[in-house]
Amino acid sequence: MSYSDVEIEEDKLRIRYDYPHLHLHVQVKFLVFAPAFNSLLSTCSPPKTKTRLFPDWAHECNTAGTVKKVGADHVGLLVYGLFNASIPSDQLPSSFAIDESSPDSWVDAATGLRIEAGSDILFQVTR
Repeated sequence: MSYSDVEIEEDKLRIRYDYPHLHLHVQVKFLVFAPAFNSLLSTCSPPKTKTRLFPDWAHECNTAGTVKKVGADHVGLLVYGLFNASIPSDQLPSSFAIDESSPDSWVDAATGLRIEAGSDILFQVTR
């Protein structure tokens, strides 16, 4: 995602054979996005005592993903405003089904909640 503290470890650059670039050793700190398996992506920290899949505290968190595209077989979203992600339809909660009257959204039959372009959602990393 980013880098910092770049240090060039040599005071001379090397030209290798007839390559059109220079070779030098550097030391850099990288910030890498690597969510843990089964983590719930959000912008808040869960209480240590809650362990449910979509815990009660989740509704108090800011969302991690904004839905950009909805299809019959997936939901595409932008995570933290930086990364594209896709949730296959078989990974959505079983109560959700594609809305026949508006194929650009998924609707929860029990609650009426909709997943459509512009929706903000919390989700869990499964792969």
